[in-house]
Amino acid sequence: MCVISMIHDRYRTTWPQVMPSRTPVDPYIYPDTGTAPYNPFIPDTITFTPVQEKTALDAFEELCAAARKLDEILGLPDCEDPKKAEWLESVRQRVREHELAKIEERLETK
Repeated sequence: MCVISMIHDRYRTTWPQVMPSRTPVDPYIYPDTGTAPYNPFIPDTITFTPVQEKTALDAFEELCAAARKLDEILGLPDCEDPKKAEWLESVRQRVREHELAKIEERLETK
């Protein structure tokens, strides 16, 4: 399995849900569901504000670029799954929509 595929497997299933930016997010408080031993260092659910998602996406894109380079060096095939690519594109689209909304908001206030 290529490195990029493993990275997508890991983060596609654990990528945080986006919360509205007006909702305060405390990264140190996680709900205890009572279904598993509580571990504050491995939360069941993490949430992002749109701004946090943009920052995380930028870092994720850098990680993916490094993984693709490693795949190339190791001679591994380009094995990015279309469903994984679709997920990543949905995250990119959400970030673009948020950025456009910020621009529109600025234009309306002028």
